[in-house]
Amino acid sequence: MSIICESSKGWVIDHANFINSVYLNVDSETNHESNRSSNSFVLNEHLFEIVTPFLFDLEASSVLSPISKKRKKNERKKHLSDINSICGTHSEVTTVKSALTELVALAQEKGHFKVKIGNEDYTSNNETARQCSMSFFNDICQEKLPKCNGGNTFEKPVLANIYGEHYLIPNTSRFYCCDIRELHLSLEKSQFDFVLLDPPWWNKYIRRRKMKQETGGYNMMYNEEVGSLPVGDWLAADALVGVWCTNCARHEKDVISHWFPKWGLRHVSTWFWVKVTMSGVPVCQFSPPPGKQPYERVLLGVAAARIDRLPPDSRCIISVPSAIHSHKPPLSEIMKSYLPHKPRCLELFARYLQPHWVSAGDQVLALQNTKLYKQIQLSAS
Repeated sequence: MSIICESSKGWVIDHANFINSVYLNVDSETNHESNRSSNSFVLNEHLFEIVTPFLFDLEASSVLSPISKKRKKNERKKHLSDINSICGTHSEVTTVKSALTELVALAQEKGHFKVKIGNEDYTSNNETARQCSMSFFNDICQEKLPKCNGGNTFEKPVLANIYGEHYLIPNTSRFYCCDIRELHLSLEKSQFDFVLLDPPWWNKYIRRRKMKQETGGYNMMYNEEVGSLPVGDWLAADALVGVWCTNCARHEKDVISHWFPKWGLRHVSTWFWVKVTMSGVPVCQFSPPPGKQPYERVLLGVAAARIDRLPPDSRCIISVPSAIHSHKPPLSEIMKSYLPHKPRCLELFARYLQPHWVSAGDQVLALQNTKLYKQIQLSAS
């Protein structure tokens, strides 16, 4: 299970625990039925060791200096004053902060977010997690994944060898490692109850990486390209669609005003993914809009004719983020209340696989590579 606690304002989830629960009993596709052994795979725990807020190294080192502490205290007072001054006209930040306070308190009652931060943690500045992320880019993302389709029809996850690399494939899942613009050739008339998109938005960070010819970047797409995908053709009559969106007004407007109507949808709610450290504090300060925020949003649209089980507005999802860029938290358990029993789910621009889902994208296997996991043998039967 990924859900730690929930309230009318949202959920606190454990992303790492969700992944580990999927791979507790993995079969090798090369095992013989008469001599089959099972193994457990757990994700590298350091990927989620986000102990302190995201800072540059110079910022982290200055946190401990007396002058910096006094300056930061004054800045914090001014920052809170700025936030309070915009609450009347910018209720979004207020809504998110209120949900964060309530949900973190609930999680702490259950024993979560109890990590204490010391001086050495600021000095380290999440070094372990950052090193894991760098290793991921250097060891896994250095070469482009080959185009391939595959899946697992069994009720247990399997360990598969694909072009010389070992990947974990969840139970009853299917994947298409391809350019999304070519996906219609494979899906044809398939229809889904829930479609989730994590578009490769154009942004300065990825553009800088590509200009430097560094590894780990992804192929960005213009908004018009994503909006022209035949998503409407893949939707069941009562479908629900979610789009991960940055805090960019233009992106949000394009999704709500252009993509959704083109796909036969209407916008019903906006959710917020709030990223926190292991002690439950935001990974960066809240800022007056349109400044940087410790959250991203999920825009939810439904088929035009749908009138029941509508996702409520302004719910928050609280979790410790992965150190890997754009490693989004799972929504499958959260969405159960708004989907039919045994829903057909599709993720576009996916970077990892989930049980019972169809996933597609040119990096769909990136986070399934066993180099990110530790193997623990359970038993032999």
